Amino acid sequence: MEPKPKFITVILNYNNEEFTDICLDALRKIDYCNHEIIVIDDFSKTNQISAIVNKYPGVILRRNEKNLVYCKSFNRGIDIALSRGADYVFLVNNDTKDFTRNYFDAVLEEFNRDVGIGIVGSRCYDYSGRVLRDESGSVRFGFNMVVPSEGYVISKLALQAVHGFNEHLIIYMEDLDLLKRLSAKGFKFGFSSACSFKHYCGATSSKFKFKFVFLRTRNICLFVRHYRSKQTRDQQLLEIRSNVGSSVKMALSYLKKGNVLDAIKMLCAVSCGLVVGYLSDLNKFFESE
Repeated sequence: MEPKPKFITVILNYNNEEFTDICLDALRKIDYCNHEIIVIDDFSKTNQISAIVNKYPGVILRRNEKNLVYCKSFNRGIDIALSRGADYVFLVNNDTKDFTRNYFDAVLEEFNRDVGIGIVGSRCYDYSGRVLRDESGSVRFGFNMVVPSEGYVISKLALQAVHGFNEHLIIYMEDLDLLKRLSAKGFKFGFSSACSFKHYCGATSSKFKFKFVFLRTRNICLFVRHYRSKQTRDQQLLEIRSNVGSSVKMALSYLKKGNVLDAIKMLCAVSCGLVVGYLSDLNKFFESE
């Protein structure tokens, strides 16, 4: 009897050990015989991750020697997973839990349904049980994203074809960019409604930081300019404005609360992101299609 395909889960930890602990506990409860877990610690300021990982025998811990942020850190995990013989790699946020016990069996069934499928998503709920993602997907930038950004399984062949995340983006919009590149390579997207997990929402990025607001805004501009190039300039600007609006609203809420400094910082981050995103050379961020 042939062994089951090998699934390797990759999660990223950065100063959120309490969530990583919960996530590891939940991942270990998935009922699948050929599964490994890799934790990439992105140069956390705390020193608790070793003690937490040691609670779960077999979990592999790799520490970055400097803070690489999202795309580079996950790509490192992907490289390690593929070097360890992964047939499928589960990329999932560390603020997740309550994976159904049949998670990998259900995902594998979806992959086997069509050999052209390169990535499979599942249902995703918040911690209270509210549906975040289901089979209906969500339209973002004119693209029906049926795969939840909080976690998805990618085949070895798909990862080898696109070489992981676009590291030029650093963080934000990397999920849609990945799907666009998978689609361009001819891979299909799958979805399994037979499995699910819960996501905390914002545990790793909810705190305001100039860098992250800047990168999100910049990458929205870059993405629209690159992938929505057939739109008119006015249509592009309207789409950018509608997606950047949440940061502006947040700045106004800071202002109403009397937090003038953070309001100014956020508006500056948005402004800088818009300028850099709109004026940058796209060839420095994306491969020509």
